[in-house]
Amino acid sequence: MRWLPALALFVFVLHAQTDGLKIENAVVRTFDEGPIAASDYRFRAGETVYFSFQVSGYRTQSVEFDVSKVHLSWTIAVQDDKGVPLEKTTEGTIDTTVTPEDRNWKPIERRNIVLPPIVPEGRFHVLLEVRDELAKSSRKADIPFLLAGYTAAPDAPLSARNFRFYRTSEEKDALEVAAYTPGDTLWARFEIIGYQLGEGNRYSVEYGLKVLKADGSLAFEQPDAAQTDGAPFYAQRMVPGVLSLSIPKDMAKSNYTLVVTVTDRLSGRTAEARQTFSVE
Repeated sequence: MRWLPALALFVFVLHAQTDGLKIENAVVRTFDEGPIAASDYRFRAGETVYFSFQVSGYRTQSVEFDVSKVHLSWTIAVQDDKGVPLEKTTEGTIDTTVTPEDRNWKPIERRNIVLPPIVPEGRFHVLLEVRDELAKSSRKADIPFLLAGYTAAPDAPLSARNFRFYRTSEEKDALEVAAYTPGDTLWARFEIIGYQLGEGNRYSVEYGLKVLKADGSLAFEQPDAAQTDGAPFYAQRMVPGVLSLSIPKDMAKSNYTLVVTVTDRLSGRTAEARQTFSVE
């Protein structure tokens, strides 16, 4: 009798879940491990949206006795209602091994979405796609969330709007009556909209100011008060403006007009805003 040499045989077995690939518990939270954000909750500029999800129904592949591997991949895109990306798409993988004791294990992934410092108001979407690389299947999910921010139409005319006077730089509530005394510092905030966007969402605006006396003559002028430019990933259609003015101790008590001239450096257009205040 002739003996045949034994052949080592490695068998890789694919195990499929009967209910198929599923995305579960895909939610946004107001802080890490915190409560799920309510449907009407509005995130604000600079905040972090804490997003997480779990996966079930994935396929496993045996690699050795009682050990199987899992091979999942995912992509996350954040977009507005018009499909414009808020940030670059991110992606990742879930590569691990499981044992029979892990039959009910659902991998969880977390992604922190840091909002820009200036954001528009509206509804945004976390678009998630999970792929089971072993089963060659995929699932998608759309998780909406709301942002509280500025409003500015793309075709709005160049202007300085929402002008508010303050007594200090830290105050949040604007003065109901813009009245100051000699020696005070006048603070003002406003919003610049309607400027042109260049390549890569680039913008460049500047503004100057002057103060007119009650008879229209010039009391003070600073043509180049400030300039700001940028090129954010997501188009920014509002630039916050701020200015301060030291009122001389010998300034006559009267009504004055603050004139702010805004210039869009990309288009060359200018716009003017006038606000009155008094020195008492």
